[in-house]
Amino acid sequence: MDKQKEKVLNCCDELKDETIKLLSDLVKIPSENPAYGYDEKYYREKGYTEKYYDEPVTRGGETRVANYLKPILGELCDKSMIIAKDPLRANAIGIIESKHNKTSLALNAHIDTVAVGFHEKWTENGGNPFNPVIKNGRMYGRGTTDDKGPAAAMIMAVKAIKESGIDLKGELQIHCTVGEESGDGKYLGPGWFLYENPKFKTDACIVAEASAPPKRLGVCLASGGITCLRIHIQGKAVHSAMRYRTIRAGYEGFDIGVNAMDLAFKIYRALLELEQQWANKKDITGLAPIGFASIPIGVAGGHPGGLGPPSFLADSIILSAGIWRNPMDNVNEIKEDITRVINGVCETDYWLREHPPRLEWWQDWAPFILEKDHPLSKTVSNAYRDVLGEEPQYMCWQPTTDARWYQDAGVPSIIIGPGDYRVAHAYNEYIMLDEIPDAMKIYALSIMDWLGY
Repeated sequence: MDKQKEKVLNCCDELKDETIKLLSDLVKIPSENPAYGYDEKYYREKGYTEKYYDEPVTRGGETRVANYLKPILGELCDKSMIIAKDPLRANAIGIIESKHNKTSLALNAHIDTVAVGFHEKWTENGGNPFNPVIKNGRMYGRGTTDDKGPAAAMIMAVKAIKESGIDLKGELQIHCTVGEESGDGKYLGPGWFLYENPKFKTDACIVAEASAPPKRLGVCLASGGITCLRIHIQGKAVHSAMRYRTIRAGYEGFDIGVNAMDLAFKIYRALLELEQQWANKKDITGLAPIGFASIPIGVAGGHPGGLGPPSFLADSIILSAGIWRNPMDNVNEIKEDITRVINGVCETDYWLREHPPRLEWWQDWAPFILEKDHPLSKTVSNAYRDVLGEEPQYMCWQPTTDARWYQDAGVPSIIIGPGDYRVAHAYNEYIMLDEIPDAMKIYALSIMDWLGY
């Protein structure tokens, strides 16, 4: 390794405390993605709005983070800017212009987080998810792993290059983007600005996201895909005291009432059985964990004609699922599998045969895939070897990611970063602080090797 690279690596170590301070400052700024459901009444009654939030409660945090980052990017880059389709949901971008050739690279991290939920469940943070607490080598707080820790490491890797006096030959862009947590990145983040303005389209992109498990700082060449489904199940309301007459032999049955909850349970059990069968699916990329493809029905809601008290049989139920698939699975085959199983349930039920559920396929977020022998993969893999002294473990980044929007724009992408997404979206989310300098070093060496210096 040459002396310039050694200087940069040493600078990454020297900047560790400053990077942790940047992460801490980012965690302190609430930037929950407004697509998530907030109980705003609860927040207000608890006094959270006065303590932690600027108005409006559910929007604007992403822009506040972008505004915080803009001067930091301005110190590192030739240009820094705020770009936004929605002024309350702004992206921060910095550009170090090319001085010698046309090679270019983007670093991406998203600045939105999922909702924090009930603050009192943040026991490691004293009930305040925006209070970055350090204990036993971990920083706790919303966004530490997903995705403010990787964002801080990404930005400070660029600072290490600058403070080491490295003159990059190609153009480097830093993209701090919005909407990743809900798929809005397609419309408000990189999926929007890459098409809106060609100057943001680079030759490659490293997406900074927590890339463990199964291994710390895994090299992610693909992601899972998710297709979203709502199953609308129709019942027939009647007084709940008449329940026995709808289910016992010798009475009127569904002529007087049908509990949609019973039907939902039948469908749920059938999909659970299909999910177990999917455990035998083989991921032809060899990157996804065994049994990854799944059908987690995460939301169920119903009502007796819109009335609250449980004195009715429910006349409708909606089951909602984000259906996960392996990187190369065909989404149409997934839909056919689901539809076939639900139709099979309908064939065995007198009511469902005449009143089949309505399937609402409302969003699909496709995987991204990068070939193992792609130059970007080789660049990041070589940086990994130089920093950690071992062979990288290639893997599938199991959630969905903004890397897809870069791929759709013709920009090959890869994921690597500090953090463990087993704690992402969870109460008491945390990041292991010793991962941050190693991630900075991998980013820095990747930048130098890709762009030249």
